[in-house]
Amino acid sequence: MNLKYLGLCLVFILSFKKEVHRDSWVNLFDGTNLDNWRTYQCDCISKGWTIESEDLVRSGPAKGLVTKEKYQDFILELSWKISKGGNSGIILRANENHQYAFMSGIEMQILDDQFHADGKSPLTSAGAVYGLFPNNSNIVSRDNHWYAVRIEAIGTNIKFYLEGNLINDIQIGSVTWNEAIKKSKFSNLENYGLLSEGNIVLQDHGDKVSFRNIRILAL
Repeated sequence: MNLKYLGLCLVFILSFKKEVHRDSWVNLFDGTNLDNWRTYQCDCISKGWTIESEDLVRSGPAKGLVTKEKYQDFILELSWKISKGGNSGIILRANENHQYAFMSGIEMQILDDQFHADGKSPLTSAGAVYGLFPNNSNIVSRDNHWYAVRIEAIGTNIKFYLEGNLINDIQIGSVTWNEAIKKSKFSNLENYGLLSEGNIVLQDHGDKVSFRNIRILAL
């Protein structure tokens, strides 16, 4: 066989495999194992993160759970269920240079709006981009109920969906973004939310929270 032809075939095959991988959904948690995760700032899994009836549960003291892989552009889907009065979050493109992941990555709030004080403000209620952009939909009405999330992060644009409803469509670095940062508790954190790539973190905020059907599409 012509070596030049063989080389072109090999390049095509490798390119095809790369495209298939890029365009394929990956189960970050399918109910059976935590192979894609570790504890924040630790090459371990804290005992507080457990698998119960195929759900991922923060059942006891633990630090945040972070993906082993870093992601740049992606679509993330999952469902969450929060305990009565509970608080947690989904943090995007975080790094581990700070004590807590929320100090570097943008957080979509998980909350029991009815029984937690943060539920009184749209800026900190469930589904909000925590402390920056509100959720005015009042979709989350009860605890111990499953809610579906979809997050589309492409470059500086991030869209946040809750129960199929677009809650926020933000543009990092825009005038609106800069004004929101100035008014927030993140104003003194250098480069907050500006990382183009980072880990996804499931927050431990001291309360029981459950996750299921976690999958990601790297773009």
